[in-house]
Amino acid sequence: FLRLFDNIKVLVEVAKKRDIMLVIEPLNSLKDHKNYYLDNFQKTLELIQLVNSEHLKILYDI
Repeated sequence: FLRLFDNIKVLVEVAKKRDIMLVIEPLNSLKDHKNYYLDNFQKTLELIQLVNSEHLKILYDI
């Protein structure tokens, strides 16, 4: 988790400089996306909140 967090922080700084939005989509690791770490909304939300940037949001398909 810490490596992911550190990498997202770097990407967020790049997004901020370019004034763009990054999105992370939680995906189903049981069915379609084996070994995908952010496989549920809660885990993804926790990461987004820890990063605490207006340039990082959740993409949530219904």
